[in-house]
Formats: sequence, C-alpha cells, structure tokens
Amino acid sequence: MTQRILAVVGMPGSGKGEVTTYLENFHNYSKVYFGGVTLDTLNEAGLEVNEENERKMRENLRAEHGMAVYAKLSLPKIQKYLEEGKNTVIDGLYSWEELKFLRENVNDLRVIAVIASRNIRYERLSKRPIRPLTLEQVISRDNSQIENLNQGGPISYADHYIQNEFSIPELHNSINKILGIKRRPSWDNYFMNVANVISTRGTCDRKYVGAVIVDPKHQILTTGYNGSISGQPHCSQVGHKMVNDHCVRTIHAEENALLQAAKVGVSLEGGILYSTASPCWNCFRGIARVGIKRIVFGEMYRDKEIKDNADNCGIELVDFSKLPSDKLWEVD
Repeated sequence: MTQRILAVVGMPGSGKGEVTTYLENFHNYSKVYFGGVTLDTLNEAGLEVNEENERKMRENLRAEHGMAVYAKLSLPKIQKYLEEGKNTVIDGLYSWEELKFLRENVNDLRVIAVIASRNIRYERLSKRPIRPLTLEQVISRDNSQIENLNQGGPISYADHYIQNEFSIPELHNSINKILGIKRRPSWDNYFMNVANVISTRGTCDRKYVGAVIVDPKHQILTTGYNGSISGQPHCSQVGHKMVNDHCVRTIHAEENALLQAAKVGVSLEGGILYSTASPCWNCFRGIARVGIKRIVFGEMYRDKEIKDNADNCGIELVDFSKLPSDKLWEVD
C-alpha cells in the first residue's frame, strides 16, 4: 500500500474516533491529534479538562492565532511522520481554514467524512463511558462547532463519506473499501451480520433480537427472532404484555431458534449460537441442554447470571463487541 495522509472529520458522535482507532490499530497509521494542542494548553494554564473549558480554549486559540492555528502547530509532526515514510491520520481537523492550510502544505491529503443522524449521534454521546454529554451540551457543541469553527467546510469538501449508523464491522468494511483493501468477514463477523438481519424480523420494539445457530463446519442449522406465538397478535399490533418489567407476549429469539430445530428434527449438539444480545437465564438453560458449546453475542443484556454458569456447562461466551479487528476480517 502506498504512503497515505488522511484526515477524519465529522460532527460530534459521528464515529470519527472509531475510524481513527481502526486505522491506528489495524493498518498501523500514525496519529496526529489536533485536540492534543487544546489539552496541553489547558494543562499549562492549570485549568480543568472539561467540555466547557475545551470549547473556550479552542475558540480562544483560534481568535488569537487564526482559524488555522491547530494545523500550523501540528504541521511539523505531520511532516516528520511523512518523512519517516509513515501512513498518517489526522484526528481533530475542524475548520475550513485548517483544511485550506493543510492542502497548501501537504501533498495528496485525503479527507474522510464520517456522518450519522443527529438522533444517533446524540444517543452515542449521552451513553459514552468517558465524559457523557447531556442533550443541552450536545446541541451547544454542535452549534458552536458549526458557527464558530467553520466545521461544515471540511465535511462538505471531503473526498470520501462513510455513513456510520450500523455495526462496527460495517464501519470497518467501509474504511477498507476506501483504502482499496479487500477483506472478507471472518465467520464470527459473517454470522453476527446474519443475526443482525434476522433481528429486523422481530416484532417487540422493546428489543429487536436475532439469533442463528450453526454447526462446527459453519453450516446454518436454524434461526430465530423475538416474536409472538404463531397465530397470535404481535406487540407491534396490540402492544406489550408486561409482567415484572418484562414483555411476555413474545418468544425470545434464542428460544425460537431452539424450538425450530426441535420442530424439524435438527441436532444442535456442538453448535455455535450467534445472537445480537446475550441470552437470558431461561434461554441459556435451553442452550446448554441441547449441547451448544459456544455463544457469540452482540451486547450483554440484563441477565449476567449466564457468565457465572458458562464454564461449568462447557460453553464459551464471546462478546463480539470486544473482538479485535484481526478476528473480524480475513485478507484475500
């Protein structure tokens, strides 16, 4: 792969950091973080690092030194990496002036814009583990970056666009396409994507869950999604039937997959279950009973008792969200 210089842009919560991290960890890009200038300046001034102080410092630096200040201060580091023959990714490019300055001083700069709807971005920012933001803070940050930092320009003039509203593997695949790298999804990645598609058939909007069970040779045995008993009305038609804060109108996706196997006479001994959410305790007992030996789940959902019992049952639990990139893709 030829040497590259990439800048990743986007609104808060769009997923810029995930793109940068993937380029760093999986494709060995060296990162130049514009935000480091803000943090260093706050520390030198003895100010607390928080959302309000960061915003004020960004605006003050640009008011005093011009809108391209971050690019100017970071240029020596960018040039150093390029002279060393390193692929480089810029994280934190905001203003139109920064982009103009870099285009004038760096050859072959390519800009990747990561986009997502406001509702998705706001939800991500409210749930992030480090410094989550309230709705007021997110809206204030959006307005500030558009009105005061001229952020719309770099996004509008990007060379590539990634719509980041789906799964992490799909995001990584979009990056690979931009880099011109052909990768096939690993079996875990492949079947988790199948489970995600299956979940779209779910009829309980409290949680759409899909499950697929495969044999050790990667042949699909059975599938299931959360829905009502055959012939009975769905939550989407008549509403939820709540008992102890659980909707009991539907059969869980994992249970439906087990029942389908029993109905058609398919053995699940030694199989692998892929589910968009970890199974509840009741489903787990059935999974263990039929001899499934591996469970790959998209997110841990409510009942953590399965963790305490998986080892005793000889079942491997795999959190798909924590799999490293080299377990998600295979190079052709």
